[in-house]
Amino acid sequence: MIGFLQGEVADIGDGELVLDVNGVGYRVTVPTSVRAAVERGRDARIHTSMLISDERPVLFGFMTPEERDIFETLIKVSGIGPKGAVKMLSIPRDQLIPAIQTGDIAVLTTVPGVGKKTAERVCLELRDKLGAGFGAAPVPGISPALAANDEVAAALQGLQALGFSPSEIRAYVKSIPEQAIKGMTAQEIITACLKKRK
Repeated sequence: MIGFLQGEVADIGDGELVLDVNGVGYRVTVPTSVRAAVERGRDARIHTSMLISDERPVLFGFMTPEERDIFETLIKVSGIGPKGAVKMLSIPRDQLIPAIQTGDIAVLTTVPGVGKKTAERVCLELRDKLGAGFGAAPVPGISPALAANDEVAAALQGLQALGFSPSEIRAYVKSIPEQAIKGMTAQEIITACLKKRK
């Protein structure tokens, strides 16, 4: 398995790039975020996932290991193939994960080819799987035990994506009794914090 490739970007095409690694050109399928982040003739490190498609290996590439992990999680959802997962990753990670965690169908259906039923399936199957390990920065002052709760972790990440500062998140989350917050969904926690912010 190839974990990453590092080399010169030889070419950038529609949905893919060619990375020259020591004279070997690797064709890598990438989301729009990767194409926007690299330049032809410049070095880049692309984190990869290899899948077999039509009996041939295909490399999918991402700027970070976290994006690759999200891709590999998305393709496990029925109806979301590798191409669909790459398209979904055109949504910035700080918007995509909170949308999945909170069931924001409107954000997901902005992706071409993703309808309401598919978006609902993604939210249903993945909302509990995309926790703190997928890119949320830790919030100082939140106990590790509380942050380890999947719903709380999802809420913390959602609040960060909504622009809450760490001090705001800490203050609002701590204003909710710990026993109460452990029984709340991520959406309920986010809604409660939004009300306190007004």
